[in-house]
Amino acid sequence: MGTILNVHSGDWIVRESGIGAGIDSYYEYLFKAYVLLGEKNNDYLTRFQQHYSSIMSYVQQGVAMINVHMHQPYRSTKNHMDALLAFWPGLQVMTGDLKPAIELHEMLYQVVKKHKFLPEAFTTDYRIHWNSHPLRPEFVESTYFLYKATGDPHYLEVGRTILNNLEKHARVPCGYAALSDISTGRHEDRMDSFVLAETFKYLYLLFDSSPKPFIDIDQFLFTTEAHLLPLNLLLFNINDTLREEFDKKTLLSARIYDQRNLSLTERLSDKRAKNNQCPAFDAKFQSHQYKEQLRRNIRGDQDMTETLTTSSIAIEKQTKE
Repeated sequence: MGTILNVHSGDWIVRESGIGAGIDSYYEYLFKAYVLLGEKNNDYLTRFQQHYSSIMSYVQQGVAMINVHMHQPYRSTKNHMDALLAFWPGLQVMTGDLKPAIELHEMLYQVVKKHKFLPEAFTTDYRIHWNSHPLRPEFVESTYFLYKATGDPHYLEVGRTILNNLEKHARVPCGYAALSDISTGRHEDRMDSFVLAETFKYLYLLFDSSPKPFIDIDQFLFTTEAHLLPLNLLLFNINDTLREEFDKKTLLSARIYDQRNLSLTERLSDKRAKNNQCPAFDAKFQSHQYKEQLRRNIRGDQDMTETLTTSSIAIEKQTKE
């Protein structure tokens, strides 16, 4: 797939294939349409699987995700990546492909640690290509879904890094300002709506430890704008829930917190982590040590395209066989 299409003629205008700007929402909605609507009389999953196989074979280069020519997939069209691709690990979690999700997320985290924020575009050797950052939500989104899937406290540390950087470098008297230059910390007079609608929503959900949440988040599907769509309209009535439960839950929340006053360690107990573990994942992902081994391989000063990931080793092994 290219990234820009002439809607009148059907011709491709930009024939770059990737997972970032211009195409990201297509892949996300293709898989989520399958989850929400099913495959009967549709081919959402079939199309997504075809795209996914090509992306992991050609666009993934080491731990980098580099745009390629749609008709010549062995030819890269650029040597940098844009920040919008940070949604991909979260989507991979939903599909059950956890190993490459952990590896790609760790690469993005190394970029964040080096520059405080994820630049709008960055090179395969971890340098800034476009130095602005409008407080985008995609990296926080993937962090949330990885934590929800694995229960690994590492992702809480990632969230804390994000939150501390927001407070230190983006906080202004009237809100949180986008950064026009993350190297100098220069602000823009701008705060996009997605900062509240998505970035802070995912941060809240990441750290939420309510013993009885207001709604069962697992009964919803997130849109690309972090709106909640109920998975089953027949079994869920949002109006009844709001009317009957809101006051009761709100009044009890402060009381429950005061009574329990749980420490962060207790909130992150192994029991809760196990409850958040998706049963579809391989048992080895329950080991935080195994996930740390995946992440450790990503860290270092080597070029992203030269990083030999465990997932790419598996693909190479299958090809030889």
